Amino acid sequence: MARLRWVVDRMRNWAAWIESYGNVRSPIIDGLPVGHRPQDWLPPDTRVVRQTNKALCRLPREHQTTLVLVYLIGPRAHRISIDSIAAMSNLNRETLRQRVWAAEKALSEAIDEIDEQDDAID
Repeated sequence: MARLRWVVDRMRNWAAWIESYGNVRSPIIDGLPVGHRPQDWLPPDTRVVRQTNKALCRLPREHQTTLVLVYLIGPRAHRISIDSIAAMSNLNRETLRQRVWAAEKALSEAIDEIDEQDDAID
């Protein structure tokens, strides 16, 4: 199973964007983020980050939770290990890795759908 590097990059930028707001909580908890524009960090292309957020919000709850655990809390954020997330989720490591792969794949498909919709509008 090959990882989609561009999805990983988008999710890392999304996580940095979410965390840069400070008072904005995860979209799986509150819906779309709201708050003040960050003064210290904005990704080079905020459209891409907002598009990633929109796609993430369209995913089933299990995929959203998996991606948030990995990118905001877990190994991608360098806070806790994949093994710790697996233990918290009552999963073995390989099952969690498969869920991450499936969630990233679903996210890439949701982003593609949004791209197609945006192209149809233009």
